[in-house]
Amino acid sequence: MQPSEPNVPSHFAHDRLLSALRVVESLPASARGALLVGPAEAPLGTILIESNRVCWSAAPGMSQRFHDILRSHCTQPACGDDLLSICERCRRERRALDDELVVSGLLTDARIRDVLKQHTIESLLAVDVAVAPACAEWPMRWVEHTGAGYKPRHTFGTLELLGAAGALRLDEQEATATALHLEAHAGTDSALIAFSFLTDGTPLYLSAATGVPLDLKDLLEIAAWAEAALGACQGFSPAVARACASAADGGGAVAWRYRDQRCAALCLSGESLRRLTGRLIEQSQAVVLLTRSPVLERARRRLHAEASASAGTLSAPCRSSSS
Repeated sequence: MQPSEPNVPSHFAHDRLLSALRVVESLPASARGALLVGPAEAPLGTILIESNRVCWSAAPGMSQRFHDILRSHCTQPACGDDLLSICERCRRERRALDDELVVSGLLTDARIRDVLKQHTIESLLAVDVAVAPACAEWPMRWVEHTGAGYKPRHTFGTLELLGAAGALRLDEQEATATALHLEAHAGTDSALIAFSFLTDGTPLYLSAATGVPLDLKDLLEIAAWAEAALGACQGFSPAVARACASAADGGGAVAWRYRDQRCAALCLSGESLRRLTGRLIEQSQAVVLLTRSPVLERARRRLHAEASASAGTLSAPCRSSSS
């Protein structure tokens, strides 16, 4: 069981899929292997993991669904037989299916990513349905991969998968409208989320793809703050909101409502906070702002660490060549 976060009400984490993905994040960064769900003799599902990212997820009975997803993304109208032949050959010869599909020209690399992501999300939700009658959380065990790793063409972050799963569990029209709303306001130095709750209390999270590195702990803290802020305040006046954003040179967070969703954004710079706040005010959205947050500092530290690691990788050949 994943521990609850300080200052985060427990109902924000009341979701089996969220708990399972937090296990993925809790593994050592060097971990490569699989989380098996359910009994060892008949697993309910498998999640392949490398470097705290999901490579693939599978569940019993999803094989035909995978082929259906492949056909729906195929670049050629009648490709069913060709796809089946390639799948069988890759299984027989232990070849990487995604590489073979790109070489064949049947799917582009971008479409292969979409296929893998959709199948992974649907498999995770199928596992959750299978687990639901008996367990409050997924019974999982870790199996280490003893080889060199999976070397996947594409992997998926936990926040991306949780957001996409939330969209599938939400009303389609509501999910589409909210996703478009978030994407319209997204920026390279901001992260946007939306959330609501099912009638049984299960939280549904959606997110907009950004370059800001957030984890699920960050998501829970941002959502909890937004829920409390929007519940306590109808929103700052436009003048107060603009003044707060103007004074926050180091960025901050903003919360607002859209349709049936609560929305929140984390902006790493004062410029992005002012830009987003201004746009929301122009759309007559009532907003609440926060100019200091532990999540903001953690995101900055991660960005700094990633930049330092990238700089070290780029400079390594130069050092070796001069030695």
